[in-house]
Amino acid sequence: MTAKKTILIVAPLPPPYHGMATATKMLCNSKVKDYFQLEIINTNSSVLKQQWRFNLKRIGQILKSWGVFLCKLAKYRPHLVYLTIAQSKVGFLKDSFFVVLAKLFRRKTVVHFHGGLFELTYQQSNWLLQRLMAYLLDLNDVIIVLTDSLKSLTKGIIKEEKVWVIPNAVDRNLVMSERETAKIFQKLKEQKKRVFTILYFSNLIMSKGYFDILKAACELKTSDFKFLFVGSWPDQKERQEAENFVNNNHIAEIVSFIELALGDTKKELFMNSDIFVLPTYYSIEGLPISLLEAMACGLPVITTRYRGIQDVVSEGQNGFFVPAQDPIAIAEKIKLLSLNPQLRLKIAKNNIEKINSNFTENIFANKFIAQFNTLLRSRN
Repeated sequence: MTAKKTILIVAPLPPPYHGMATATKMLCNSKVKDYFQLEIINTNSSVLKQQWRFNLKRIGQILKSWGVFLCKLAKYRPHLVYLTIAQSKVGFLKDSFFVVLAKLFRRKTVVHFHGGLFELTYQQSNWLLQRLMAYLLDLNDVIIVLTDSLKSLTKGIIKEEKVWVIPNAVDRNLVMSERETAKIFQKLKEQKKRVFTILYFSNLIMSKGYFDILKAACELKTSDFKFLFVGSWPDQKERQEAENFVNNNHIAEIVSFIELALGDTKKELFMNSDIFVLPTYYSIEGLPISLLEAMACGLPVITTRYRGIQDVVSEGQNGFFVPAQDPIAIAEKIKLLSLNPQLRLKIAKNNIEKINSNFTENIFANKFIAQFNTLLRSRN
């Protein structure tokens, strides 16, 4: 039996939970591990600190991560290095040193952009830094982006044939069974008057749009709607500001915050909700996994025509677009959907079909397996 080829993965794993960490966990737990020997460096800083606390306590975190990487390169001699790369100037240069070290060992490298900020970072850099960034990016054998429109991140910087498109996907445990799907469709067909649950599922970062939803809730201040926000707060100050807004605007009875939901609890939240809202303008946004998860559970989505989202959501077919920072538009789309059960049923069918045909964990893993094999077979 032929020995598996080794891939060294340099990427964050949860906790904390965010899109990049969730996607990395899916990759590492998928059937990709049946085809390749995966060695993982978790770039979560707390994990690295714990691994090196006895012998490198006084060395900076960046040096620690490079040290871990060098040890893994020397120990496993991987055939390929896969790296989720930062998109800020400092972060990109820091992460690119992993690539430089890998190339010193004559290893093939794949870098994965999990967002859409790099294009702007490059454009805002001076000509000297642009040349350095272009050189470092071109050292890689392959660059992965999340959707076709995000190919623009590297347009004019590297050759287009180096760019792969591999979208995010939905964990197999969140894909609904036939029985669950039938239950959702039956609920939509009943058309009973009830409370509509509006779900926001992402970290509670201002530019993700959660505060715009709170303002929209003020426009819909009736017992017909319940707004549920699920995610972690970046800091206590922002949490306090949101809670003060809720109390001062007398919407506490229709607004709830939940810190974190995983596994079956997460799936139940999606299945028991009616509309998913993510009006994001987050600077490093790419293709939000929570949006795909909501679609997998048949929810219509209200979101922004932003970054990779526009490649997945079609107006009126999967949900609706709203301008960024426009609570009135959000409220109007919520009312439109709440008053049109047949529209919600049509969108539910469209969304479940789209996810099952394009964004499952199995499809995600097959794309990585095929592309890794193609790269490993190539000579250059």
